[in-house]
Amino acid sequence: MKRFCSLRNARNDWLRQRLEMAVTLFNRQEFFEAHDVLEDIWMEERSRERRFYQGLLHVAVGFYHYGHGNYKGALSQLTKAEQKLNAFLPQHKGLDVRNILDESAPFVLAARSRLNGLPSDAQPTDFPALRYRQTENDERTV
Repeated sequence: MKRFCSLRNARNDWLRQRLEMAVTLFNRQEFFEAHDVLEDIWMEERSRERRFYQGLLHVAVGFYHYGHGNYKGALSQLTKAEQKLNAFLPQHKGLDVRNILDESAPFVLAARSRLNGLPSDAQPTDFPALRYRQTENDERTV
Protein backbone atom coordinates (compact mmCIF):
# COMPACT_ATOMS: atom_id res chain seq x y z
CA MET A 1 0.00 0.00 0.00
CA LYS A 2 2.85 2.38 0.85
CA ARG A 3 4.51 1.77 -2.51
CA PHE A 4 1.22 2.43 -4.36
CA CYS A 5 0.75 5.74 -2.52
CA SER A 6 4.33 6.69 -3.27
CA LEU A 7 3.87 5.99 -6.99
CA ARG A 8 0.59 7.91 -7.07
CA ASN A 9 2.19 10.88 -5.32
CA ALA A 10 5.12 10.82 -7.77
CA ARG A 11 2.68 10.77 -10.70
CA ASN A 12 0.66 13.64 -9.24
CA ASP A 13 3.86 15.65 -8.75
CA TRP A 14 4.86 14.94 -12.35
CA LEU A 15 1.44 16.05 -13.64
CA ARG A 16 1.50 19.23 -11.55
CA GLN A 17 5.03 20.12 -12.68
CA ARG A 18 4.22 19.47 -16.33
CA LEU A 19 1.04 21.55 -16.12
CA GLU A 20 2.96 24.43 -14.54
CA MET A 21 5.54 24.17 -17.32
CA ALA A 22 2.81 24.19 -19.98
CA VAL A 23 1.14 27.24 -18.40
CA THR A 24 4.46 29.09 -18.26
CA LEU A 25 5.19 28.32 -21.92
CA PHE A 26 1.64 29.24 -22.94
CA ASN A 27 1.87 32.56 -21.12
CA ARG A 28 5.17 33.32 -22.89
CA GLN A 29 3.22 32.69 -26.13
CA GLU A 30 5.38 29.68 -26.86
CA PHE A 31 2.30 27.83 -28.01
CA PHE A 32 4.02 25.06 -29.95
CA GLU A 33 6.18 24.20 -26.95
CA ALA A 34 3.18 24.37 -24.59
CA HIS A 35 1.41 21.99 -26.96
CA ASP A 36 4.28 19.51 -26.67
CA VAL A 37 4.14 19.50 -22.87
CA LEU A 38 0.34 19.24 -22.81
CA GLU A 39 0.51 16.39 -25.30
CA ASP A 40 2.85 14.52 -22.94
CA ILE A 41 0.29 14.87 -20.15
CA TRP A 42 -2.67 14.06 -22.39
CA MET A 43 -1.05 10.89 -23.71
CA GLU A 44 -0.23 9.74 -20.17
CA GLU A 45 -3.67 10.46 -18.69
CA ARG A 46 -6.38 7.81 -18.82
CA SER A 47 -9.10 9.33 -16.65
CA ARG A 48 -11.74 11.99 -17.34
CA GLU A 49 -8.91 14.52 -16.91
CA ARG A 50 -7.69 13.56 -20.37
CA ARG A 51 -10.35 15.81 -21.96
CA PHE A 52 -9.19 18.76 -19.83
CA TYR A 53 -5.60 18.47 -20.99
CA GLN A 54 -6.72 17.89 -24.55
CA GLY A 55 -8.85 21.05 -24.36
CA LEU A 56 -5.87 23.10 -23.19
CA LEU A 57 -3.78 21.53 -25.94
CA HIS A 58 -6.39 22.66 -28.51
CA VAL A 59 -6.21 26.24 -27.19
CA ALA A 60 -2.42 26.29 -27.55
CA VAL A 61 -2.57 24.87 -31.08
CA GLY A 62 -5.39 27.27 -32.00
CA PHE A 63 -3.36 30.29 -30.93
CA TYR A 64 -0.29 28.92 -32.70
CA HIS A 65 -2.30 28.66 -35.93
CA TYR A 66 -3.85 32.09 -35.46
CA GLY A 67 -0.44 33.67 -34.91
CA HIS A 68 0.80 32.10 -38.14
CA GLY A 69 -2.20 33.19 -40.22
CA ASN A 70 -3.81 29.74 -40.43
CA TYR A 71 -7.33 30.89 -39.59
CA LYS A 72 -8.98 27.63 -40.63
CA GLY A 73 -6.73 25.69 -38.25
CA ALA A 74 -7.25 28.27 -35.50
CA LEU A 75 -11.03 28.10 -35.81
CA SER A 76 -11.02 24.31 -35.81
CA GLN A 77 -8.75 24.00 -32.77
CA LEU A 78 -10.42 26.73 -30.69
CA THR A 79 -13.85 25.22 -31.42
CA LYS A 80 -12.61 21.82 -30.23
CA ALA A 81 -11.13 23.46 -27.14
CA GLU A 82 -14.46 25.00 -26.21
CA GLN A 83 -16.28 21.70 -26.66
CA LYS A 84 -13.84 19.89 -24.38
CA LEU A 85 -13.30 22.60 -21.75
CA ASN A 86 -17.00 23.39 -21.23
CA ALA A 87 -17.19 20.31 -19.02
CA PHE A 88 -14.62 21.87 -16.66
CA LEU A 89 -16.21 25.29 -16.10
CA PRO A 90 -15.73 27.56 -14.30
CA GLN A 91 -12.30 26.39 -13.10
CA HIS A 92 -10.36 23.18 -12.95
CA LYS A 93 -6.99 22.24 -11.49
CA GLY A 94 -6.89 25.82 -10.26
CA LEU A 95 -7.05 27.23 -13.80
CA ASP A 96 -9.73 29.75 -14.72
CA VAL A 97 -11.35 27.85 -17.60
CA ARG A 98 -14.11 30.44 -18.00
CA ASN A 99 -11.53 33.18 -18.53
CA ILE A 100 -9.58 31.35 -21.23
CA LEU A 101 -12.77 30.49 -23.13
CA ASP A 102 -14.07 34.04 -22.85
CA GLU A 103 -10.76 35.49 -23.99
CA SER A 104 -10.52 33.01 -26.87
CA ALA A 105 -13.91 34.06 -28.26
CA PRO A 106 -12.63 37.16 -30.13
CA PHE A 107 -10.05 34.97 -31.90
CA VAL A 108 -12.79 32.56 -32.96
CA LEU A 109 -14.88 35.43 -34.34
CA ALA A 110 -11.92 37.03 -36.11
CA ALA A 111 -10.85 33.71 -37.67
CA ARG A 112 -14.40 33.05 -38.85
CA SER A 113 -14.61 36.57 -40.34
CA ARG A 114 -11.32 36.17 -42.18
CA LEU A 115 -12.35 32.78 -43.57
CA ASN A 116 -15.61 34.28 -44.82
CA GLY A 117 -13.82 37.23 -46.39
CA LEU A 118 -15.54 39.67 -44.08
CA PRO A 119 -13.82 42.65 -42.52
CA SER A 120 -13.47 42.37 -38.79
CA ASP A 121 -13.54 45.60 -36.82
CA ALA A 122 -11.96 44.04 -33.78
CA GLN A 123 -8.93 41.96 -34.72
CA PRO A 124 -7.49 40.62 -31.46
CA THR A 125 -3.80 41.28 -31.10
CA ASP A 126 -2.96 40.17 -27.56
CA PHE A 127 -3.18 36.49 -26.78
CA PRO A 128 -4.72 35.75 -23.38
CA ALA A 129 -2.86 34.14 -20.52
CA LEU A 130 -3.82 31.05 -18.59
CA ARG A 131 -4.70 32.23 -15.11
CA TYR A 132 -4.79 30.33 -11.85
CA ARG A 133 -7.62 31.02 -9.45
CA GLN A 134 -6.74 30.34 -5.82
CA THR A 135 -9.97 31.77 -4.46
CA GLU A 136 -12.72 33.83 -6.01
CA ASN A 137 -10.87 37.06 -5.22
CA ASP A 138 -7.27 35.90 -5.59
CA GLU A 139 -5.99 35.57 -9.14
CA ARG A 140 -2.45 34.97 -10.34
CA THR A 141 -0.83 34.37 -13.70
CA VAL A 142 2.07 31.96 -13.74
